Amino acid sequence: MRPLDQGTRPEARYRRPRGWSVVNPLGKWRRLNLWPRLVLVVTLGFLLLFGIFSLLSLKAVDDSTSRIVQERLVIAQMAAREVDALVERGFFELEKATEFAAFEPQAPSLADEFHMLAHSYGRVGTLSLGVYFLDADGRVVMSEPRGKLQQGTDLFGEPHIQRVMETNSRSVSDPFVDRPELVSWNVTNRCDLSCDHCYLGAGERAEAELSFQEGCRLIDQLVDAGTHMLILTGGEPLMRRDIVGLAAYASSRGLLVVLGTNGMLLSPSKVRELKAAGVAGAGISLDSLHPEKHDGFRGV
Repeated sequence: MRPLDQGTRPEARYRRPRGWSVVNPLGKWRRLNLWPRLVLVVTLGFLLLFGIFSLLSLKAVDDSTSRIVQERLVIAQMAAREVDALVERGFFELEKATEFAAFEPQAPSLADEFHMLAHSYGRVGTLSLGVYFLDADGRVVMSEPRGKLQQGTDLFGEPHIQRVMETNSRSVSDPFVDRPELVSWNVTNRCDLSCDHCYLGAGERAEAELSFQEGCRLIDQLVDAGTHMLILTGGEPLMRRDIVGLAAYASSRGLLVVLGTNGMLLSPSKVRELKAAGVAGAGISLDSLHPEKHDGFRGV
């Protein structure tokens, strides 16, 4: 081995391991012809646009969910006002009933009391399980619907009955929470619009759409489950030819019926027909004060 001269440094050598290669992307890009470059640029552009549209779609879904929730809240608020009005009407009817009947449990005839109780229940029966005439000990003297509770049934243990007995003031029982008080039924997937926010993708009739007879059986099941309010919506519920019949049947079973519609098929005659069928109200969405924005969003 030859000694190093003073003031010199050993030469550093690096040998690249076999199988390794260094990639120079810029060099490869320069070696590409025009068409491969265009294809690569267009592909990257499409990927970028796809990412942007995906983000916009997610935002649209969030917005549509918010709109749907707002629509349901408006309908629920309308129903709440209807419930409050019915309760006030019920209190008024019961108070007026005492002017026409003595409501003395020991009276030899309770015909007047029965008539007034039936009349009061008819005014509030949609949202009430029953109206009861009790004696001073909280026992049932008479009930409406007739036979709902046997005569002599002790209700003093019920909290709202105790409040009445202790305060001698009117009271309503707490609402039941173990039953579907309000049900929104998408009666059809058909729709005459193409709204941006539609979570059903409504348009054509769904294969699984219930027939009129099946719909009536569903209404019966809802009544048996304790439902009080039914929202008929879709799609566009007015595209069902039997929608008035379904509304009338639901109303005849004691349900409070509300329609959720885009309003395009409403006319004065249709409104009168729905009202005669027992429809208590309708929720119609207006998405903008500017007609062009509203129509664009609704696909008119």
